[in-house]
Amino acid sequence: MSEEKKKKFLSEDLTVVLYKMKEWCEHEEYFETCGLIGLADNGEYSIKECRNLSQDPTNTFILDPLDYLFFSEEFKLLCIYHSHPKGDTEPSQMDVKASENACVPFLIYSNEEKKCELYNPRTSEVDSDLIEKIKKLV
Repeated sequence: MSEEKKKKFLSEDLTVVLYKMKEWCEHEEYFETCGLIGLADNGEYSIKECRNLSQDPTNTFILDPLDYLFFSEEFKLLCIYHSHPKGDTEPSQMDVKASENACVPFLIYSNEEKKCELYNPRTSEVDSDLIEKIKKLV
């Protein structure tokens, strides 16, 4: 993904942010899209599309650590999202391991099924009320 293609979007409505995530995921037909969803101090939700640095972006994603760093300085991180261009919303072993190691939920969108699923790690640094809010919307 080129530098100019990275996008950021703000809304007071989490539903609108999740719709934007689905839109961005569906736009990228062959590669895994990845990004961050967060909450600002003023209550607005933010979504940021990040560069996928993976050598095999059709099957995996590696989120740009600078995108993560700058985003987390401005917003409270709610989850990392990424797409599965082919297949379902079931997290891969790599997804589970990465989510568990980062202590951050992963929101996985299936381009084939047109739906998403939230994987919540056993130990999460994200507020459980916010996790439940996301779960109700996906």
